[in-house]
Amino acid sequence: MNYENQLAVDCVLPCLQNRIDGLSSLIQRIQKSLAQAPKGRLRLSNRGSRTHCYHVTSPEKSRGTYIPNENTTLVRRLAQKDYEQRLLQELECERTILDKAVAALAELKLNLIWMGLPDFRKNLVRPVFLPDTEFVVQWLSAEYPQKPFADEAPVLMTSRGERVRSKSEVIIADTLARLHIPYRYEFPLKLQSEKSKPVFVHPDFTCLNVRLRQEFIWEHFGMMDKPDYACKAVHKLKIYQQNNFFPGDNLILSEETTEEPLSSKTVESLAHRYLI
Repeated sequence: MNYENQLAVDCVLPCLQNRIDGLSSLIQRIQKSLAQAPKGRLRLSNRGSRTHCYHVTSPEKSRGTYIPNENTTLVRRLAQKDYEQRLLQELECERTILDKAVAALAELKLNLIWMGLPDFRKNLVRPVFLPDTEFVVQWLSAEYPQKPFADEAPVLMTSRGERVRSKSEVIIADTLARLHIPYRYEFPLKLQSEKSKPVFVHPDFTCLNVRLRQEFIWEHFGMMDKPDYACKAVHKLKIYQQNNFFPGDNLILSEETTEEPLSSKTVESLAHRYLI
């Protein structure tokens, strides 16, 4: 994701909303904890090298009742209550600020400025904030040579009429299409090999997380129970990592064996985790 995309409101809002949701969840937990806390508050009194603890339960008795040293449970619960009350106040303050920020940002129309220009003027302008729909169109418009199929290769077609190399790739492609996740099939990628020489690879899928405007490589390893295939897969992963492609960061991996075939449930889970 480049700097301009990080400025896009559509990218910022989900992050703020995630923070608000996290704050709301934490606030609920603290409120539940405070509801179960003992009444009153803890007062500490230092006498020489010793600290005495008192349980204050009413304004009229501000000194409180002395808590014996052995009653550490009550002391800890009162101390925890005081901490959580202060924390709750700050968390609610932050949530209020973020709620107002989200409401204000949602009113901005930065993405619509470029869209509202006449076509001739659009062609003269390089937009900083490109609407998602236009961004996807431009991303999908990239032209690249298709990797040829062997004559004896089976003809396997996706729901979009694309030819792929395995039934598992049909599952992945159809899942991406159903979830409206933009992708390129076997888009060539230039990497540096171990000998610092450029090498071209054709990842199974190059996917776009539209919300983050981030590309992910999706590699499916379909014959991991075959030693030669597994060795080549490990070597390919090593090259990816040498070129800053890491699983869970910008690289999605799926695999299968004869005994453990790829399931559509696994594909769906990976797509939701990284691409939506």
